Amino acid sequence: MPRKKISDFDILKLIGNGLNASEIAFKYGLSKGAISQRIKKLQERGLIELDVEKTAFQQSLTLKHVKYYRLTERGKVEVSKMLRGGEVGVQLPRLRGVHNVQFKFKIKKKGDLWFDHSVVLKNWVKKYTWFGDIYVEQNGKDDNPSTLVIKFSLEENDPWKAAFKALETALRMKKIFEDMVGFELGDPVMIGKPKWEVLDDPVAKEISQKQVIVTEYGAIDNTPEPGTLHFYDPDDVETYLRMPGEIREIKQEVKETKEEIRKVPEIVAELVRSMAVEIGKEIVQAVLHPTTKDFSQDRIAQDEKTVVEGYA
Repeated sequence: MPRKKISDFDILKLIGNGLNASEIAFKYGLSKGAISQRIKKLQERGLIELDVEKTAFQQSLTLKHVKYYRLTERGKVEVSKMLRGGEVGVQLPRLRGVHNVQFKFKIKKKGDLWFDHSVVLKNWVKKYTWFGDIYVEQNGKDDNPSTLVIKFSLEENDPWKAAFKALETALRMKKIFEDMVGFELGDPVMIGKPKWEVLDDPVAKEISQKQVIVTEYGAIDNTPEPGTLHFYDPDDVETYLRMPGEIREIKQEVKETKEEIRKVPEIVAELVRSMAVEIGKEIVQAVLHPTTKDFSQDRIAQDEKTVVEGYA
């Protein structure tokens, strides 16, 4: 498995998602000892703490000495800061949450849910109502409906937490329909394209004044605010929100590189001076301690050798 670089942000995010040191090490192709040392430093900084309850529970199940950690409040703030690449006093794009979340359930047994509205088309009937803030729709034949669909929105500033909360909401609604209304439903299946809403992007605001852009990855439009960015994948949201911090890191690296380049002439000049000193020393030694060699004797010996080889 290839070794990968892992940042404090990566470790904090994975701990926040419930991974332990061994699981993080395996994911990145590193040793458990290396990850444990990083975790220890994060704990000393007050960003994580031992999750006593989860650790005890997991150890009772596996009988292995494994530790689980969780983010402290300070750690949550640090993760948010790293995710957004934020600086004090600088307004950055922010994730409002996710909307157009839709889950479909196969109806195995019809329940007794009151619907406020209905649309009839031949043998197909759509009945719909609202369950609090959640839109509920039943489709199929009136006496034998096939699917139940729920649609809702969530406000959450972390893209992956929004995704987890969406699934939790779907499972909670399934339990309510089954326990309280008498339905028997299949597992929730996400349909359509949930949209993660990012607000306060200055470029998107400028673009939205002239046109609406829709691509397979997202869109720019004026809902709920002018210049709202819509992403269809939480991974893309995370990458986008991290860009300001990464751009600043690149700028800092460029600045440091320029500084190193600026020093090159000084380094070359120093190297030339050092070489000149060494050459000067050699010249002085040659002048003070000259060596002579009798080339005539060497030439006579060489001529004698040539004659002998000729007769041979």
